[in-house]
Amino acid sequence: ILFWLVMVTVVLYHKSFLGLQYIGWDTHDMFFTEFLFYVDAFENKLFPSINHMIQSGSFNPMFGKTFYYTIFCFPFLLLAQIVNPLIVFEILVHFYGLVAAFGIYLYINTLLKDRSIAIFASIAYYLALSHIISGQIAYVFSLSILPWLLFLFHYLAEKNKTLSFLDKFFIGFLFGSYIIFCDPWHLMNAFIFSFVYATL
Repeated sequence: ILFWLVMVTVVLYHKSFLGLQYIGWDTHDMFFTEFLFYVDAFENKLFPSINHMIQSGSFNPMFGKTFYYTIFCFPFLLLAQIVNPLIVFEILVHFYGLVAAFGIYLYINTLLKDRSIAIFASIAYYLALSHIISGQIAYVFSLSILPWLLFLFHYLAEKNKTLSFLDKFFIGFLFGSYIIFCDPWHLMNAFIFSFVYATL
């Protein structure tokens, strides 16, 4: 599955990784600007707290901005110290499209026990996120969490497993660190859909 997803990415989006094109709309106009602020701050050995060029100088570590301090973004900030930040940000967007696609693969394969259908579904989902709505990176994150929720619920039900306190803490920490960058409306839909699925 990783081979096919990487092949699709290289064929369709190689220009992004060469700096020949970039994702437009809010992904570039707003989120890349914030990403670049963090990159510059770390490069100058400063703690990124208040950016006077974003949101009229409001205190930066508010709810959505804390994503840049999490394990899901910090490695990309470090990578951007040695690679063009624009290219790194393109990699970040597509990487989390791949995270979503891998989640779909796990869920479909667990549900139907059919790898070919799971591969097709994961590629289709990846193309929808990376090609159609990638201009809103918050949408990509919101919709990428849905397959992982479905997979988690289905896996626990199929295995008839109960999570220990440490398991719950670890999963909660990961999901909590991830969802702070999500669009609230899409995230709410994902949770509602997952709750109904888990209940049924």
